[in-house]
Formats: sequence, C-alpha cells, structure tokens
Amino acid sequence: MEDVKAKKQINNFNTEIVRINSIGNVVVEDDVEIGSGTCVDRGTMGETRIGRGSKLDNLIQVGHNASIGQNCLVVALVGLGGSSQLGDRVVMGGQSGLPDHMSVGDDSVVYAQSGISENIPPRNLVGGTPAVPLRDALRREMSAKRLPRMFQELKELKQRVAELESLVKQIDPETAARLK
Repeated sequence: MEDVKAKKQINNFNTEIVRINSIGNVVVEDDVEIGSGTCVDRGTMGETRIGRGSKLDNLIQVGHNASIGQNCLVVALVGLGGSSQLGDRVVMGGQSGLPDHMSVGDDSVVYAQSGISENIPPRNLVGGTPAVPLRDALRREMSAKRLPRMFQELKELKQRVAELESLVKQIDPETAARLK
C-alpha cells in the first residue's frame, strides 16, 4: 500500500492474502472509557495507545499501532486506521474516519461523517468529505442546497432568452442574425 501511495500507481498484484500476526500490545491509560462493540487492535509490532481520560463511544474501530492522545472524545462509528494519530483533546464526530498513517492535531474537532484525506493541523475545525475547514464545508453544503432553485432559474432564463431572440428576429432580422 505504501508503494501505491508513493508512486500513485499499482505495479504488483497480490496473488494471495498472507496473515501477519500482531505481536505488539495495547496500552489503555487511566480514566479511559471504552464503549461496547468497540474494537482496539493490538499493535503489529509496537503498541496501540489510548491516552489518559479519553472516552470512546460504542462501535469504534481503532486500528493497529494507532495512538489516541489524552482527554479525547471519540463518538460512535468512528474508524481510526492503522498507525493513525489523534493529538490531545481531539473530538471525532460520529461516523468520521481517519485513514492509515494520518493525524489530527491537538485541540481539533472533526465533525460527524467527515472523511479525512490529509493531516489536520492543531486547533482546526473540519467537516465534510473530503474534510475541509468547517467554514468551507458549511459553504459547500449551503451551495448544494441552492442547486435545485438555481437550475430552475437557469431554465426560466433560457426560455426568456429564446423568447427575446424570437421577438428580435421578428422586429429586426438583421440584428437577430448577428446575435447567433
């Protein structure tokens, strides 16, 4: 996978899937809460760590070698890929995802259903898929909601232009020919 990410192309294909045994461990620091159905994968060779005071809701996947900082809040149905990192005091909204080897910086908030595609610096609010600064995500959402009205206005404007062209053609055929 790392080769594909680096070269942006697939050169070799697996002919079979080979199991690599995880021989690492999981470290759960003090005052951590882990909800039901949450899966914390042990490290492949190193450790998977959940920092002091962090709260993990139900049905979360914490990948191998992931690191969750102190006092984080991870809401239901979040997926943290292998070797991903959450800084301290990070909030991950429900159904958001952090891919393998990506990180979210200290004091950041990832809104629900956000799909992270690049590292998030400290003290950021992000949302959407792909995750972008929250202000941009909200602007994108509002624009999408306006699309049906904009399409209707465009349809009406096209009809109006056609009517005006027809009227110009009747009044002045020479000018109408130049408009096309």
